[in-house]
Amino acid sequence: MTGLFMIPRLPQSEDLILPRRPGSGFFSLAIAHREALSAASLSLLWIAVLGLAVVFLLAARRAWPALTSLRPQEKLKRLALCAAGLLALERAAHFAVSSSVDVIQYAWFMPESLDPREPLLTWLSLSLVLALVVGAGGALLGWTAGRPDRRGWVWAAGLLIVAAGAGAADQACYDAGKASLAQAVGLAAAPARTRTFAVLIEKQGVPDYEVHRMDLGIRGQSDFSAESLAAVAAYVASKRSVFMLAGLRFLYAGYAMQMDAESLRESLAEGHRLGDPGARAWLLENLACAPPGARQASYLALLDDESRYRIGPLAAAQLAAAYEHLGDGGKAASWRRRSGIPEGLLAAAAPGGALKPGSISGRIKGAPRPARVGLYAHRDPQAPYALGPGQLIESTTTDASGRFEFKGLAAGSYFLAFYLDFDRGKAPETLRLRGHRGDVRLSKSHPRAELAPLELRL
Repeated sequence: MTGLFMIPRLPQSEDLILPRRPGSGFFSLAIAHREALSAASLSLLWIAVLGLAVVFLLAARRAWPALTSLRPQEKLKRLALCAAGLLALERAAHFAVSSSVDVIQYAWFMPESLDPREPLLTWLSLSLVLALVVGAGGALLGWTAGRPDRRGWVWAAGLLIVAAGAGAADQACYDAGKASLAQAVGLAAAPARTRTFAVLIEKQGVPDYEVHRMDLGIRGQSDFSAESLAAVAAYVASKRSVFMLAGLRFLYAGYAMQMDAESLRESLAEGHRLGDPGARAWLLENLACAPPGARQASYLALLDDESRYRIGPLAAAQLAAAYEHLGDGGKAASWRRRSGIPEGLLAAAAPGGALKPGSISGRIKGAPRPARVGLYAHRDPQAPYALGPGQLIESTTTDASGRFEFKGLAAGSYFLAFYLDFDRGKAPETLRLRGHRGDVRLSKSHPRAELAPLELRL
């Protein structure tokens, strides 16, 4: 059972950034032979279940002669009480295991933590529960056969104490009794709200645009308002709970929906510190396109800290691209060599390197109120136009005349998106845009882009 709990939480490969922990050789073996270990764990579990079934049948066979001497009513009574007792033991064991595993896997350790304490604690909790169940179950079968054993009450009481204690600790300390992140944080139920996004794209080299309407938050639970995001950020920073990973992912999604690039990078850095493997991947992808600066360099230093993390070849190549983007050619060359990937298979160097004076400016005409504008990276012409945490580079709000500007950008290919909030029931069925010129490309010879006015018609 420990193997079946742990194997899905292993990294898919050792090619990326992984925590540096004791027992790395054991985890490397487990990652390389994941499927074989999963099959072996499942086989051992079935063998254990069949073994327990055989033990139960042998015990029942020994108990049967003693039962045959009883009156039918007494016999049925004992069999019914035995079945009820075994069912109660199963329910108590299930509750104890689920409570302990919830805390171990959701509050104490993150997925891909590679911490040897995680499987050890999982094994200890399962072993304790199994020992108590076997002891209590054996005493129950002995009572059924007319051989009462007072130690059975001790085993049963121990199981109930473990189950009740684990459940009470989960609910009191780790919010396991809450139905959702919103309930754990105390967020007010969110009304049904939608946000209209306009994404400026290219299709086969021709400027185009897409309009999407998305729920602003988790319908019926919480929204992505500034107040909700601040409450969840404080909750994640203040305690470890079974909703810690859900809280971090809520922050990433919320800041992406709000087009708040700096808060998004900060929350990804915090998620990386807390052990979220997704945060590492999204932050590294984001930094490979973000505006060069000291803050972005500090985030990158968190990712390449080899005293705490093991850097795989793909991660080394991504770090090289990020350092090259931020203008640190020495570290970029070092990580390119460290990756072991042939130069011809690595991504080509960004044209112009770190283009710190780069800027993009424009104007949106016809918006009913100031619009929030996001600048997104589009490094691969074949890649989809995604508004995810890895692509959001910078963001701003239009002024009273609809103007916006992004400064300090690096060379590369970008696209724009903006969102509009309408009063409930007043969102138009269609949006029309004119003046869009397609992807925006900055280079050493073309460091600034003044876009034609975007005319918005509702």
